[in-house]
Amino acid sequence: PPTNNNSSSSSSRRNPQAKLATAAAAGVLGGAALFAAAALAPYPFTAPATAASASASATTKDYSIGGYSASDVIAYEVQKVFGLPLFSKICALFVFTLPMVVIGGCFYKLAGGAVEEGNADEGPETWNDVLTRSYFLLNNVPGADATSDRTFKHAVVTQVIVFVGMFVFAIIIGIISDEIASKVEEVKKGNNKVVETGHTVVLNWNAQLIPLLKQMAVAKSERAGTFDKPVVLLADRDKEEMDGELAEALEDCPPLNVVTRRGNPFDAEDLERVNAFAARRVILLHPHELENGVESG
Repeated sequence: PPTNNNSSSSSSRRNPQAKLATAAAAGVLGGAALFAAAALAPYPFTAPATAASASASATTKDYSIGGYSASDVIAYEVQKVFGLPLFSKICALFVFTLPMVVIGGCFYKLAGGAVEEGNADEGPETWNDVLTRSYFLLNNVPGADATSDRTFKHAVVTQVIVFVGMFVFAIIIGIISDEIASKVEEVKKGNNKVVETGHTVVLNWNAQLIPLLKQMAVAKSERAGTFDKPVVLLADRDKEEMDGELAEALEDCPPLNVVTRRGNPFDAEDLERVNAFAARRVILLHPHELENGVESG
């Protein structure tokens, strides 16, 4: 019975300590976030640099890395990482998170003691336990509990790892959203290859293009099997502009599948991009023909 009383009193003392540790860690992280925001925020009321400050900065730059400050070098290296392909970005992020897992495990080991409920009598945790817990918290694995710490040291380590994990997750979301946005922009600009055979390719844009497309639409509606494949237009104009004008001009016509691509009709690479060599028919329009005739030169 005395042992039970001691354990119950110890638990009652540890619960307030855990709450205090969580509150203190949250305050520390909040202060760190405000400090980071203040450091990254622009200063619109910065005083103009004087000659003395300019000479001091020049003197400081002489002792920096290759004539540049350490912050400039780090920012440049980060920009190079974000300019890599998607797979390389993921690999670089993994290289960044792996040391974080090891560092978190080391801090757990230095904090000492057991972390999970019910482990108070089992002695210090093994390296496998602390590294596993650090990995689970850093990657926000379902089932990882960040509120079961029973000492102040463990609570601080846990909250720091969770904060770093949120930062890593934000980077992953940013990388994925940026990759999706670039793919959507690539589709809008029409830089991808047309995978069609037996289609119709129209080269250049002039005043005869809209009447030609209207005739194709009527022929497709009246004769089955005619212009069933898409009509691919290759012209040296903005793709979004071409799509808008064609949609407005062909609004009252029978349906016709028109695919636009921006490029030079006299460039072999652009012709290959619209697969003109596998087309059933290729229609070449004069590039300088206007509504009232042909432009000279």
